[in-house]
Amino acid sequence: MQQPEKLFSEIFRVLKPGGVAIISFSNRMFYSKAIGKWKELEEDGRADLVANYFYNVKGFSAPEIVTNVPLPGDLPNIPIIGGLLNQISRAIRFGGVPDPFTAVVAYRNFKRMNLD
Repeated sequence: MQQPEKLFSEIFRVLKPGGVAIISFSNRMFYSKAIGKWKELEEDGRADLVANYFYNVKGFSAPEIVTNVPLPGDLPNIPIIGGLLNQISRAIRFGGVPDPFTAVVAYRNFKRMNLD
């Protein structure tokens, strides 16, 4: 994504009012193709960066960051130990732990917001 501001403006332009934009990614990247900022950040920071691209285009709803998607067979989430048990369970079920998944979701408002 070489020119994110232009890309997100174009996404806004082509979406119908109420349309949803979902930008999803894992923790893998092509290092030679990633922008410098992306390389500097960890997963949470990358999600915030994508959310800021939505915030910078007036007319999108407040973006929502989705980082934990339950998989079939996951155990109930118990603080601390539940996450570890799910990782072990996923490793057994899938032959390894699936890549972390992150999505940033925003909607095109019916009118451009004038926040200035």
